[in-house]
Amino acid sequence: MDFDETLRLIAAAQGKPDQLALVTVEIVLNAQPPVDREILRLALDAAVLPHWFDAALLARLLDLDLAPRAGELFTRLCDLPFVERFPARGETARNVHEATRLPWRARLRAEHPERFRELSLRAAAALPEPNDKTALAPHRIEALYHRLVATPREEGAAQCEALAREWSRAGRIGERQALAGALGELEQAGFLSGVVRAVALMEMTEARWAFQPLEVTARSVETAFNLCEAAGAGRRLSRALLLRGQLAQGRGDLGSALRDFEKCLALRRKCAREHPGDLELESELADSHSYIGDVRLAQGDLAGARSAFEATLAISQKLATQDPANADWQRDLAVSHSKVGDVRLAQGDLAGARSAFEADLAISRELAMQDPANAGWQADLAVTLRKLGSLGEQTGDFATARREWNGALGIYRKLTKLDPTNADWRANAAGLRQLLSELP
Repeated sequence: MDFDETLRLIAAAQGKPDQLALVTVEIVLNAQPPVDREILRLALDAAVLPHWFDAALLARLLDLDLAPRAGELFTRLCDLPFVERFPARGETARNVHEATRLPWRARLRAEHPERFRELSLRAAAALPEPNDKTALAPHRIEALYHRLVATPREEGAAQCEALAREWSRAGRIGERQALAGALGELEQAGFLSGVVRAVALMEMTEARWAFQPLEVTARSVETAFNLCEAAGAGRRLSRALLLRGQLAQGRGDLGSALRDFEKCLALRRKCAREHPGDLELESELADSHSYIGDVRLAQGDLAGARSAFEATLAISQKLATQDPANADWQRDLAVSHSKVGDVRLAQGDLAGARSAFEADLAISRELAMQDPANAGWQADLAVTLRKLGSLGEQTGDFATARREWNGALGIYRKLTKLDPTNADWRANAAGLRQLLSELP
């Protein structure tokens, strides 16, 4: 490429960053010896597919005739100015800088869709299965990412749901956010459609609820709802209804929230009848009752709230008894006790409320001790301690109030160090400091 041709390409890019990045790659490749240009171009095609690569992964991505030269090509790629170290994945890991990687991938996908799909399939095959719990979280996310690129269908949607559910229940905030980031890249690039897109939007919404503007959440929830409704995806439609109800509840529109939660419950009852023995569906039923109870309580309908919460408690007790080793169901049982305590407190039954909160505390404390890294379980314990402290303050037992509130505050302090961006945890810590300052 001579100087005039270089100037022509730069002018044609019209100052657009993506186009300038592609021009830069062309200039660098054309500066290589003629015999190496096409080989390096093919190696770069492979290198831009994953978020990072090393010589071993590059060998799995290259065409069969080039795979034996993976070590040499890896070294050559490392010398290119837009390839950088990626120490988060190991000392030898590299990645193509995002400013170059994304436009090169986009062009490859547009101009050579079959090659792009083949490279995506190779990338997926080179990584652990997304449901392999022995594999590192970044590798599982990367594997799912490439499966959704190459074959965006039901299996990928189910794997996405399973990963998010696993990390949500384990309180693994970082992994959940990383998964949302990968799904966000796929959504922005237009890779997803139908129910697969709906699942991705719902996962992103749940992970980012506290960190993004409400209007962004609302758009994602409504899009997911419409996609599920169009596909007749009953179980997933119930989840979209639950999210839509939560959104209305957060806005103070309790009537709309209740309607969506009741529609969600009706759908889940139908799914449970169609799939008897599905314990996860039983758990989802309990969840629906709980949200209805929250709205009833906020509306002042104490009888309706108590009925809903007791329905939740009955299902949770059944599940926890069937499988005492299932920590998720033990946690659900603890929350159910807490909700029953809330409504008993509102009804003036202080002894009943204390009994329910203490049942919650016994389970929540055990879970928090089992896994100190589970942020969700730690936050659950803090909520329970705060409720018991408030009950103590209400009955004039200020020593208990001080002890329990200090315990809750200590937990929130630790949590906010782990995630300073979590507004709820910061607000709870501030509220507890205020309550403690007002104790006699």
